[in-house]
Amino acid sequence: MHADNRRALLATRARPMSLRRAATPAALVVTVAGYPRAYNPGELMAGVQQGDVRVEILNDEIVAAAWPGPPRNPDRLVMDARTYTIMGAFPVYEGAACIGFTLWCRGA
Repeated sequence: MHADNRRALLATRARPMSLRRAATPAALVVTVAGYPRAYNPGELMAGVQQGDVRVEILNDEIVAAAWPGPPRNPDRLVMDARTYTIMGAFPVYEGAACIGFTLWCRGA
């Protein structure tokens, strides 16, 4: 997805959420704008379970906060007062630049 299209999607549909890296001496938190959606039944394979959520985020907030990205397991995503464990984070590139991530999240 082109960076401008991704930004437009997130500008209209995203909501605030927090990424948390708890495996550090002091938990590191960054607020990001994310667009969540449930997986379709046809996507429930290779470890994806019913109830898992895919969340699209930009890399901008991570870079601006100097958060030690990329997101990875067992980082946490807090969305709508619910905590999820990041099972996987797949970078989204435009050319050589990482513009965002598709997060595979499971309720903790």
